[in-house]
Amino acid sequence: MYILIEFGCALVYAGAGHLLGQGSVSLRRQRWLDGVSGSAMVGLAGWLMLEKRPA
Repeated sequence: MYILIEFGCALVYAGAGHLLGQGSVSLRRQRWLDGVSGSAMVGLAGWLMLEKRPA
């Protein structure tokens, strides 16, 4: 299941990078995408930090 989720995230990330590389996305949308991806990474890091490990 982890591999499927990771693969899906990688596809989305690669697709967004492809659009940004072509210059077909406005600067406003680029900044929005940066904010969303950065917030997601910080949120996931916080979730991992608070996750309890089995003893």
